[in-house]
Amino acid sequence: MPNWNYNDVEIAASEQEVREYLVGSDAQLRFNMHKLFPEVFAEGDELGDSAWDYNWACENTGSKWFPELASIT
Repeated sequence: MPNWNYNDVEIAASEQEVREYLVGSDAQLRFNMHKLFPEVFAEGDELGDSAWDYNWACENTGSKWFPELASIT
C-alpha cells in the first residue's frame, strides 16, 4: 500500500469557520483533532500526537495519518 494519498474535499462553510478547526500555518495546515474528537484527544493535544492510535486513526479517518490541508480556496 502506498504511503501517500490525495483527496479533494469540499466543505460548505466560510473560510473563517473552517479555520476554527485548523492548527498550524498556511504552509502546513492540519485539523485540530481535539476540536473534532474531544472525547479522544485531550485539550492541548491539538495534533493528536499524544493519543495517536493506529487502529483508531484507520477506523475514524480512513488512514493511519491524520489529514493535512494543501490549500484552502
